[in-house]
Amino acid sequence: MVILRIAILIFSATALTHAQSSEVFAQKYPAATFYEVRPGVFMTVTRGPEGQVCKMTVEKRRLNGIDLDSDALLPDELIQTLVDELAPEKQRGKELTDFNNWFDSIIAGSLSISRTNYENASIEVWGTVPQSGHIQNCTLVIIWKTDGCPARKIPKTVR
Repeated sequence: MVILRIAILIFSATALTHAQSSEVFAQKYPAATFYEVRPGVFMTVTRGPEGQVCKMTVEKRRLNGIDLDSDALLPDELIQTLVDELAPEKQRGKELTDFNNWFDSIIAGSLSISRTNYENASIEVWGTVPQSGHIQNCTLVIIWKTDGCPARKIPKTVR
């Protein structure tokens, strides 16, 4: 019985020393900020070295508490509302429609990516294409063309 107690004590002490603290996470991973822009819809913000917002990624959380949303889709109307709210026309600038910046869209298998370029931002909607053929929006990404942001030069979508 004494051996069992010692074994439990050693196991407990070992388990406690291996628990990861916020300091350990901070050393391993860059910090991210997220906001709940709608119930169950979260925006993760990536910042540049001077604290400026460089990228906003908006997704509906699949598992929220104990509720599982197997669809976790963003309807077209919500996408447009969030774009106008998070990147108002005045801030994103005019839509760029010349040959190098025209509306860019790709469907590869069941993946869909559409991109619209503006003077100060690029807005992407990532989704899936089920057999029914209607694109289902999963993620909204707003990339700001701000000095100091790693995403300043936005790569062309692979064609």
